[in-house]
Amino acid sequence: MKKTYLALVREEDGGYTVSFPDIPGCYTEADSVSELLSNATEALSGHIKCMVDDGDNIPEPSSLKSVKVLAKKEKDVAIVFPVDIYMPRKTERINITTTGDKLEAIDNYAKKHRISRSELIVNAALEFIHQHA
Repeated sequence: MKKTYLALVREEDGGYTVSFPDIPGCYTEADSVSELLSNATEALSGHIKCMVDDGDNIPEPSSLKSVKVLAKKEKDVAIVFPVDIYMPRKTERINITTTGDKLEAIDNYAKKHRISRSELIVNAALEFIHQHA
């Protein structure tokens, strides 16, 4: 399930800090505006995964209106922007079809890098999505 949380961005020391009013303790930094979204998405996803692993309740995202009110009160907020994440869920088994030579290449690479075939395929697919989004 995809959820959208709102991030607050502050300019600090030539870079930026990002926080999430709905997820206390979730922060990240970026050196440039172009890094903001990827750093924020990675931080939020990782933080929420840890919360799920710990059995914590995950708060629902606040409305844009309420976050804008908060941002005005804090006065040092430069930007408010949405961050989409997919909520962690249980592992699911899937089937894929490919030729034997491609599967052999995948298995050899995975073995060399000490990761599972599944992890390699999922990571490669997610990297492709991030590059083409």
